[in-house]
Amino acid sequence: NVLVTRWGRRAKPRKRVVARAEQGGSQRKLMKAGANSGVCPQTICARRMGGLILRPAVSELTAMARQGLNLEVNQLQVTKGSELADKTLDELELPRKLGAHVVAVRRADGEAMYHPGPGTQFAAGDTLIFIGETGSSDAIQSLQGDD
Repeated sequence: NVLVTRWGRRAKPRKRVVARAEQGGSQRKLMKAGANSGVCPQTICARRMGGLILRPAVSELTAMARQGLNLEVNQLQVTKGSELADKTLDELELPRKLGAHVVAVRRADGEAMYHPGPGTQFAAGDTLIFIGETGSSDAIQSLQGDD
């Protein structure tokens, strides 16, 4: 996987590279080889099992969401010319209009903001992470415009 990761990084320097790690410690090697993320299925499984023990209600909610609860979690990068750009959460009224709540923002410069307040203003290049009713992703995407 390290060799494939190196090859992928050289072939497409700007593309996102995600590699599978066979062991938790291998993730660091994959990152050094050029991966943006190293995923270890055993680690994911262990965390999920721990969550079922320590936070059963949270685990049940996510399972319900996968089994038909009218809920989705998604992300969207604000584009130039978007109706989202240069507006605040309060001005957009996403929960009322689209049934979506922005839970985090990653600014274009990499700064992360969790639980943004109503006065938080968005700019082109910001990535919004939101949770909402099924279909809210499409509704928010429609605010992006043609750019």
